[in-house]
Amino acid sequence: MMRFLTLFLTFFLFFFTIAEERLTEKQIPHGEIELLPVIGNRSFWENCMSAAQRKFILAQGEQALKKKWTLPGETLYSEYSRNGNRSNYERAYGDYLRTVYLLALCACLSVEKAFAAKLETLIVPLCEHPSWLLPAHDTALKNWKKEVVTVDLVSSEVGWNLALCRQIFRSVFAQETIALLDRELERRIVAPFERMIEGKQSPYWLCAKNNWSIVCLTNVCGTLLAADVAPKRRKKLLGEVIRHSIHYLEGIAPDGYCSEGITYWGYGFGHYLILSRILHKASAGNINLMVRPQAVSAGAYPEKIRISDSLIPAFSDSELGSKLPRRWLGLRDYLMGRHSSYWKSLVVYKASLSEAAVFLGLPHSDSVKSADTGRIPAFSEFPDAGIFVLRPLPGAKTRLAAAVKGGSNNEFHNHNDVGSYVLAVDGSVPVALDPGAEHYDGRSFSARRYESKLNNSFGHSVPRINGQLQIAGKGTESKVLKKHLSDTDAEIVFDIRKAYHQISTIRKLERTFRYSRAGSGTFEVADSVSLSEPGTFETAVITFGTWKQTSQDKLILTYRGKKVEVTVDTGGKPFRVSSEEIREKIRWKENPHRIAVTLSEPVLDARIRLTYRIPEEQ
Repeated sequence: MMRFLTLFLTFFLFFFTIAEERLTEKQIPHGEIELLPVIGNRSFWENCMSAAQRKFILAQGEQALKKKWTLPGETLYSEYSRNGNRSNYERAYGDYLRTVYLLALCACLSVEKAFAAKLETLIVPLCEHPSWLLPAHDTALKNWKKEVVTVDLVSSEVGWNLALCRQIFRSVFAQETIALLDRELERRIVAPFERMIEGKQSPYWLCAKNNWSIVCLTNVCGTLLAADVAPKRRKKLLGEVIRHSIHYLEGIAPDGYCSEGITYWGYGFGHYLILSRILHKASAGNINLMVRPQAVSAGAYPEKIRISDSLIPAFSDSELGSKLPRRWLGLRDYLMGRHSSYWKSLVVYKASLSEAAVFLGLPHSDSVKSADTGRIPAFSEFPDAGIFVLRPLPGAKTRLAAAVKGGSNNEFHNHNDVGSYVLAVDGSVPVALDPGAEHYDGRSFSARRYESKLNNSFGHSVPRINGQLQIAGKGTESKVLKKHLSDTDAEIVFDIRKAYHQISTIRKLERTFRYSRAGSGTFEVADSVSLSEPGTFETAVITFGTWKQTSQDKLILTYRGKKVEVTVDTGGKPFRVSSEEIREKIRWKENPHRIAVTLSEPVLDARIRLTYRIPEEQ
């Protein structure tokens, strides 16, 4: 067995090395690279998208021409440093940037000169603005005061779009504007990135194993491809972009699970796909980052984590209501050489030149007739992360589906949610759930992160012992003690006590999930605890719906017209049921409620079992 494993690893590393060699500097293009044609190429710009799409974008641009746009100043920029408010500046700054990006695309699509003229009047003050960063990434205001120049998620995006403007409109803009663009792109993007590579400036996000590294690298790459950079220097820096792009994949579990959640998969892996696409485009197909085995694994995450095409669990800082990211799956399939129904989504949605550089020129949606997204299997498993998704079989009468999470509380965009779950009715309505992300403020990524009841375990369907919640950090991982998955039923047993390792009296804490596809389906959550001295014990259900207690041991949960009956079994121990509305700055339109099932007396050993079924009358 060991010999087989050794041979397998040897062959894997061999083929991985070959794949990486295909990404080396030998493949990096020389000279000027044109991701989009210049404004004078009317044949391209007048035929690059459907008439309906063009009309929609130009109508938005006409409205933007009528308004006066100004950049927010120091008062709003410094607000985050004063009181943690990031929304006021970000809203005003975002409106300005979206207008710049919109006018740039409109100027390309239309022969109307007013778009380019208005665009230039907005670009000049943007180039003169003290900082392109978000204030939350410049808390000491050093960029605003021009004491340092760093690159963040938004400044790099600004750089890429302005570099494309510089390339496309260089025959239209005044030479002073082109010179200003050249100077600011060098000062704010190219030179700081080069200093990071050379160790002359803090590497910041360069080796981060989360969305920061890949988003910034993608935008820097776009800037390098479109800006006026000497070919030899550009080639060197592009090589560094490719080399460091692996770090993002290193932050994804070997099984492809993205601990940042589906929303950030779309942001992070979406940018990995953008990077793959623009390098593939610039190198005439010679560079394709999707040849990496880690990328293939990570690319399968959305289809594996979905409960259905219309419902994805909002684990971590995900947003409830997130749908299957078809456009990213279409771009994935295009780069992997697969014909796919997802190709129907390969169109420009956001009006910007960077968006156009990625999606214009891809196969037209009419080239794929089928809308089938593939058969959804009975279950999916992320064994490294301890995540399981349990679904009805196609054509079966089963109405319940679930996603259960082991994981740890030491993840990117972590929530203290070891042992949490989502239970859905008819594949679309999450009756018991993870409420998802909050609106970010100064607390969200500080030492006070877990004051939020959306981030700590109070806002998740997990136990509370001696009144204490789960803790964050290393040494909190769950362990799968038993796993049975079949087409008829499933059973997964987690040891979750490490998530409560601050409580020294815990001898045993196990959570068992059982799922049956018989009839309309049943789902069971059972918590077993053993303590060295008597302590209080409760479990919880999180819901956006309403609930009522119909008998001593039965509850009815209702959400969006769907109902589930919950049977409570404590082995004869007395208990009480209570609820509390969680009031935080949630991104969803409703506040969740925490329904607690609490044993009435302290215990040494206990078991609380919740069994979910569809009520007979529904």
